[in-house]
Order: sequence, then C-alpha cells, then structure tokens
Amino acid sequence: GHVKFWKKQRGGIEFVKHFRAHKEEVRGIAISHDGKLVVTIGADSWVKLFDVLAFDMIAMTDIGRNKISYSPWAVEIVSTKEAIVHKVAIAEEDTPKVHIYNADDMSTVIRTFEGLHQHPVRVLKYNWKMDCVLSIDDEGQIEIWDPDTLKL
Repeated sequence: GHVKFWKKQRGGIEFVKHFRAHKEEVRGIAISHDGKLVVTIGADSWVKLFDVLAFDMIAMTDIGRNKISYSPWAVEIVSTKEAIVHKVAIAEEDTPKVHIYNADDMSTVIRTFEGLHQHPVRVLKYNWKMDCVLSIDDEGQIEIWDPDTLKL
C-alpha cells in the first residue's frame, strides 16, 4: 500500500516523498490528464487523492464506511481539460455499479452508473479528447459512456 513520488532531473530521477497510503494492497491508481492529481484506491476501502506538484496527499475517505459502503476495484479521473473540479469514477468490486465523485469531496457520490454492465467492472479508462469513459466488465463486455450524463 505504498505510494512514492520521484522527481525527474537532468541526471536521472530523485526520490521526493513516501506515503504508506493503504494498509492493504493498492488496487488502482489514476492520474489526471494534466498530470496534477493522482488518485489511489486500496483493498482497505480507502481512496487517497494526491497533489503531484506539491508531492502531498490532499484528501482521503473510507468508502467502506460512507452512506454507500462498498469495496473499490477500479478507478479513473474522468474530467475534461477545462474542468475546474476533477471527477473520479470508482467501480465496485462485487457489483456492476460505478460511482462518480467530485475530487474536492470524495465522501459524497454525485451520481451512480447502474444497469450498463451485468457483471462487475474491472477496467475504467478515460479519453479526455473525446470526453468519454471506456469500461470493461468481468465477462469482457466493453461500453463507452459520457461521465457527465452517463449516456452511451
């Protein structure tokens, strides 16, 4: 459950900071298209948000103890280039649900995507140029959807 930050230098890379971010293994990691934010999810049900430029953890929440309690499996930052507040998509481990959060308040789900997949989602990938998310479930079903409207 460790997250380490390294800084690129002319002569190589330099170690900057180390976080013991999760008590169990890191299940997923995503970086925003602008390279400013990193989000991790762990088997311990914690979500951690990091500011890459400051090499600092800026938010964390235990989604296993929120109003909607679940174990996370996949994560992706799903925000357009112009977005003021980044959005984070997290897939549940045991159901086909995908929850969308505002990165500045990871304790509150702003919408939940249900019914698209019949099996748990294992992969989430965001294309910021097209503003769409590709999701793949346990059975290999692939769907492409809009993170704002949740429409195909």
